[in-house]
Amino acid sequence: MKNIFNKIGSRSSRDKNNLIKAPVPVQKELKKDNLHIMDSTSDKSIAGEIIWRVIAYGTAIVFLALLQVTVFAKFMPFGATPDFMLTAVITVSMCENERSGTVAGLFAGFIIECIGSIGLTLLPILYMMVGCVCGLATYWYLTDSYAVTAVYVLIGAVVKGMINLVYITAFYGDFSIPVAFVSIIIPEYASTLLLAFIPVAVIRFTARILHGKRKIKNIIDK
Repeated sequence: MKNIFNKIGSRSSRDKNNLIKAPVPVQKELKKDNLHIMDSTSDKSIAGEIIWRVIAYGTAIVFLALLQVTVFAKFMPFGATPDFMLTAVITVSMCENERSGTVAGLFAGFIIECIGSIGLTLLPILYMMVGCVCGLATYWYLTDSYAVTAVYVLIGAVVKGMINLVYITAFYGDFSIPVAFVSIIIPEYASTLLLAFIPVAVIRFTARILHGKRKIKNIIDK
């Protein structure tokens, strides 16, 4: 009888530790079974967070685009409309990551083309590249700060100015390069830098709300 109980005890201990002692293929199957509910719950949580992020940043970008083509199409510092989309995409990439920045860039480019009067351009591609590069640079090399944001906007506005210059000289032969610089490129550059605080404030306010929800959720889960 004592031997029988010993065998039962040893068997139960083996069953209890089967995840550790089992062969690797069996371990994987056992882990899948044990974590199935947890994985499905975490997948739902991640999907919900992504949806909230898309809605929040998408709404903020649409608001800024409408602001750009309405209010600041009439009130134009230096005689040019500021580019809120460029600054918004840069800020999203810094607050989140390069993937979010890339998606935000594509969305911002198409939105400003749809509701603006510029038609189809290379803006979606430009904004995508800016969002991706700024997100990667922030993650690997620089920090998320207002000073770094200002540097990104300075560089991004220069790149966009160069692309605009090529576009103007290619499709509008009446403009010479000096005239395009003085009347279009430099005024837009200065206007974008002067009012960059508006899209930065809107996107960072949105990010603060999202990150606050994330912290509260993490506390509740713990």
